[in-house]
Amino acid sequence: SNWVRPGGFADADLDVEDAAPDAKAVVLRSRGMDNTGTKFTVFTFADWKNPAIIPTVATGNDAHARFVGDGRRIVVSGEGRLTLHDAITGKPIVSVMPKAVGGNMTPVAGPGGETIVFGFSTGATLYRTGLAGRTAPEPPVAMAGPKRLPVPDAAALATAEKTVKETYAADYAKKLPADRKKLAERLFTDAKETATDAAAQFFMLKEATATATEVFDAGLVVKVADTTNEIFDVDGFAIKLAALEKIAAGTTNTITLKATAEAVQELVEELADRDEYEKAVKLATIATSCYNRAGAAGSQKDLDFRLAQLRKLKDAFDVVKASAERLKAMPDDPDANSQVGRFRAFVQGHWDDAFKMLAIGSDADLKKLAAMELAAATDADLSDLKRGDQWKEYAAKLPEAERPPATARAKFWYAKALVAAKGDMDKAGAEKNLRFTSGTTDYWPGLIAEQFVPRSRKLKGVIEYAIDFNTEAPDFAVKWSGAIVPPAPGRYKIIAETRDNVRVTMGSKPDQKKILEALDKGLSTKEGYYLFGERPVPILVEFGGVVRRDHGLKLKWIRPGSKTEEPIPASAFYHNKLDEKLVTEK
Repeated sequence: SNWVRPGGFADADLDVEDAAPDAKAVVLRSRGMDNTGTKFTVFTFADWKNPAIIPTVATGNDAHARFVGDGRRIVVSGEGRLTLHDAITGKPIVSVMPKAVGGNMTPVAGPGGETIVFGFSTGATLYRTGLAGRTAPEPPVAMAGPKRLPVPDAAALATAEKTVKETYAADYAKKLPADRKKLAERLFTDAKETATDAAAQFFMLKEATATATEVFDAGLVVKVADTTNEIFDVDGFAIKLAALEKIAAGTTNTITLKATAEAVQELVEELADRDEYEKAVKLATIATSCYNRAGAAGSQKDLDFRLAQLRKLKDAFDVVKASAERLKAMPDDPDANSQVGRFRAFVQGHWDDAFKMLAIGSDADLKKLAAMELAAATDADLSDLKRGDQWKEYAAKLPEAERPPATARAKFWYAKALVAAKGDMDKAGAEKNLRFTSGTTDYWPGLIAEQFVPRSRKLKGVIEYAIDFNTEAPDFAVKWSGAIVPPAPGRYKIIAETRDNVRVTMGSKPDQKKILEALDKGLSTKEGYYLFGERPVPILVEFGGVVRRDHGLKLKWIRPGSKTEEPIPASAFYHNKLDEKLVTEK
């Protein structure tokens, strides 16, 4: 009977997040522009004109809210924290930081209204909030994820083998490689639908793995092994390792060797994301051998470089491994959070994960910086330039060899300040802090963008800090040139989203590589990988608009250890100062 329009944020994205148990209140969820935050508005129907507001700094879909107990309290998950709020006033009561195993956290009211369960991709953590005035949660109780099935016994597997081979007799009779591959794919597909017969399901998955190995299909092997590992209590890594070693040793086909190496590389990166560096190094040696035998010198060189990076990561993680284990049982341990947080930030470059740990860590300087970072989305009083200055001051306290990561974080904020600068003084201050020298080259922020309209005539040359545009201009072309400096070494996925022609080339000759090429065939997203070290890498982006009036290009990446696409930030783009002769418009 009442229409309500909550103010602020992107109300077009308004959702009903949850309803109180007594159905006398609802919580609405809305996102800030450009995913700058999430806001929850709690409406009680008895006083719907005076809602409680609960803002968070969580971006995208990371923040969620649920009523608990009798509906007078509400739990919000965001930025890795679980916070209990008063649903009437919106004021926080208590906050904890669970140890997430993976996936986004989502609060769920438990039975009796006395519990909150945070679900993860591989498990959950139970918190008891209590009623009757108790506000502090009790220590978390670990809850297991879905229990994996035991491997069926020999007798059950023998029966299953007989049944499966009779059922698929016509497929087993075909011996051509293409037919054997179809058999592996069919067994895998049907096995996923055979949940009521564990023995038959296990045998079909085992046969699918063996047959895929036989026809040298590394990609299928990995998929089947992962599914087997999810359902049954087996060592999925050991299954994949044995099959991939057999494929690598059993073929001399160049295409198969390269495909195997690429499949192995994907698995290597997944293992590195989970801090399983020893396994990652072991697998990487298989891919190196495949590239070597395939005569792919360039790919082998890249992988050898990545292997050296992984060994350094392994050595660094070994130092904090005990602390990482301690956090599983004691997620709020200050010393462990500081040690692992430093590793996540300064070694891996996983800043968002690091800040959640450093904010409750024992290092006072990093604790202050982490608090600043976590409040950045809602703190309008502190400028981006000042945020960069704080990181710069911290970096100056460190030994010279340890400064680069902290300096890179300072440049992240200086670049944001440069893009948003409204006056020459602000721009000059940010720009000064972004310049650096590598070898004999002086690097200044931004790429040089040369625009041609029509394509044969240069219109202008400007400095641009991002590749993200849409235009209705007619036939034209743009060429961006300069260097790219990632926040941390590693294997990045580069993505071009466009409806036009674009080519991205990276590196210097003779090691220059075409990373991706998207052609004018409707809206398409082309992607490719590049292995970054610690030095600037030349980049050339060539864009050719076709004859229409709706052109656009977004250049994005996915960082190592992340699954999220994001625009490549201004802090990553630079140009040689000497090349500013190409700039015709200041």
